[in-house]
Amino acid sequence: MANAKWTAANGSWYVGANWSSGLVPGGAGALNDSATLDAPGNYTVAVGTVAATSVDTVNVNAAGATLGVSTEGLAVRTALNLNSGRLLLQGALKGGTLVMNGGVVMRNDDAALDGVRVRGTLDLSTPYNYGALTLLNYGQLTLLNNTSFVAQDGTSPGLIRVGGSALTFGNSAQFDNATIDFLAGYRTASYLNLGTDLDGVGETVTFGKGAVLDVAAKTEVTLGGNGVLVNGGAINVAGTLTVDIQASLAQAVQPGTVTLQSGGTLAFAAQTAYAGTVAFKGPAAQLVFQGGGVASATLQDFQAGDSIDLQGLTYGGDVALSFLGGALQVSQGGVLMGRFQLTGGPASYGVDQFSLAADDLGGTVLQTTHVLNAQPDFDAAYYLAHNADVAAVGVDPLQHYLTYGWKEGRDPNAFFSTTAYLTQNPDVAAAKVNPLEHFEYYGWREGRDPGPNFSISKYLDANPDVKAAGVDALQQFLTVGRAQGRVAFAVTPPTPPTPPAAVADPLVDKAWYLAQHPDVAASGEDASANYHRVGWKLGYNPDQFFDTTYYLKANADVAAAGVDPLAHFEAYGVDEGRQPSLAFSDDKYLANNPDVAAAKMNPLVHYLAYGRAEGRMTFINEPQATGAPDPLVNRAYYYAQFATIVPAAADATASYDQAGWRRGLNPDAYFDTKYYLAHNADVQAAGVNPLKHYETFGWKEGRDPSAAFSTGKYLAAYADVQGSGTDPLTNFVTTGQAQGRTAFAV
Repeated sequence: MANAKWTAANGSWYVGANWSSGLVPGGAGALNDSATLDAPGNYTVAVGTVAATSVDTVNVNAAGATLGVSTEGLAVRTALNLNSGRLLLQGALKGGTLVMNGGVVMRNDDAALDGVRVRGTLDLSTPYNYGALTLLNYGQLTLLNNTSFVAQDGTSPGLIRVGGSALTFGNSAQFDNATIDFLAGYRTASYLNLGTDLDGVGETVTFGKGAVLDVAAKTEVTLGGNGVLVNGGAINVAGTLTVDIQASLAQAVQPGTVTLQSGGTLAFAAQTAYAGTVAFKGPAAQLVFQGGGVASATLQDFQAGDSIDLQGLTYGGDVALSFLGGALQVSQGGVLMGRFQLTGGPASYGVDQFSLAADDLGGTVLQTTHVLNAQPDFDAAYYLAHNADVAAVGVDPLQHYLTYGWKEGRDPNAFFSTTAYLTQNPDVAAAKVNPLEHFEYYGWREGRDPGPNFSISKYLDANPDVKAAGVDALQQFLTVGRAQGRVAFAVTPPTPPTPPAAVADPLVDKAWYLAQHPDVAASGEDASANYHRVGWKLGYNPDQFFDTTYYLKANADVAAAGVDPLAHFEAYGVDEGRQPSLAFSDDKYLANNPDVAAAKMNPLVHYLAYGRAEGRMTFINEPQATGAPDPLVNRAYYYAQFATIVPAAADATASYDQAGWRRGLNPDAYFDTKYYLAHNADVQAAGVNPLKHYETFGWKEGRDPSAAFSTGKYLAAYADVQGSGTDPLTNFVTTGQAQGRTAFAV
């Protein structure tokens, strides 16, 4: 098998003189050839020359190389290795494996993948996305004959990313082990078409094992064509998914799932009966039937805030509700108009738990007053009231707590302290399990208190009937006892000793303290006595390495007990592994100074008394680096935002990645953490590092890192950055600024 290399600057695939072998790959006398494109240029499989040119392997290696496939198409038996450059599809790429290590561009409605195994990410969202398949100008891509998808590693599930574009299944197909991810942030809706754009014949596309369809929040997707999507995988809707007039959604023999996330909408333009189950994971999830006829579906976890909109049923006094055979029925003038099976709620529902009202179009909206509470110890109203950021993005509060909240130290109700429970129970903290779930399954039985505001033993002693019943005392109080007027008793905290005023506290740096507070110096009061008497209540710090405010915020039980934080640290905190500030890590100091550890001496006391004079190093109370420094984390700028001393060994990238962004700190002057999260609700809801999101996805999606830097304007001004694969802000910070390039404001 010969390997023909392209030797011309540009031109037709079919000119033998353009190839090193003198023969056209795939042409007469050159069967099973491979073709290699090593130099920049435009290589076109020309229109009207030879139909369906067939080669064994094509290697595109040059960054400036563009392989054009015309309407006649190109058949590849083994692989098309797109190691660089572009593939311009105006026809069908047929067979073989498409390995995407460079950009692939399609801009014609006839573009298709026919029986191809795609290895890499199929991306129909962002122009010139390196290492992905890109669809420009809101064009569309057709998948023919069971084209399959796999990740770059060749085994993991594949990914198709669609933004403001159309993906068409042209033949009846089985779609397995891959995700279609419809993205937010595009001015036009996206489409998943089932056959209409080829021959008008309705196609049947089956989602099988491992198939996932995700519709992001604030995203509109239409399931179009005149075919059927048979769901045996998972459909997750946080935006709006509309099943168009001629299309339909069916349930597979091995049923898949349809889940409506918070604010998600599934709308049927004409289809009325859906044989599967729609799971509501709201709040504010909505199922819409736009046409007439008898609407039906099975509703799982349908609760207050969710709704069923029967737009084809005119609301009026003759619309009524009833139950028959365990199903909720909606009728008008005695004629059945809707029938819904209900699962996931109580053993039996009553008609009085449901209501009917008019929608904006004069149709009928069905809602319920029933509230599901899978975890009685979780108070959704309390959680939202005390976490404005969660309330602002509209995510389900319980799901947020279970996924992110407990890891961030948020409390599920007024009487359970996530931080205190983990602090008081180091075995639970070491196990890295959800503290509320641990308490519900084990903690209350073992007499562990949920927080400083609720004592299990005191509540049971005061309520012998609850003690005799052997139930979770906190749950009984929250669900029944509080309404009955029963009292929650606070835990009695240990009272740490307060050093006598005449005794100098080794952690109160007298000279530093008095220099910070000249009024204390003028009064003549001893620095230690002043701090322990009133200083800590005013938020004063006793030295440069003990942060009073930090200690109280990091230790909710100490704050709730109202005790002197420095005295608590000296008596208990240091032995319990509590840290005095961001600027000083007890653990790292002891690990690097074994003599201090052997002496069993308070590490901060040792440092202030001896270590500082001996030149010993302090260590910031942050994780150390796990990889290369991020060029978008400016160390000096980042640490200038800290209120405490920062040791020279501190790693800014690790600090921001693992803690800083959660505190709203900025990594440099052109990336505003709070701005990025406020302007990208999906990123905030996902609870991911905003800087990493921008570097990986955000800039490709046209998102701006701050009001001071416009991604779109910078790319438009500097064409060399567009195809570089480097995000524009990194380009500006590392080289562009020194070259005199401009950061354009949003």
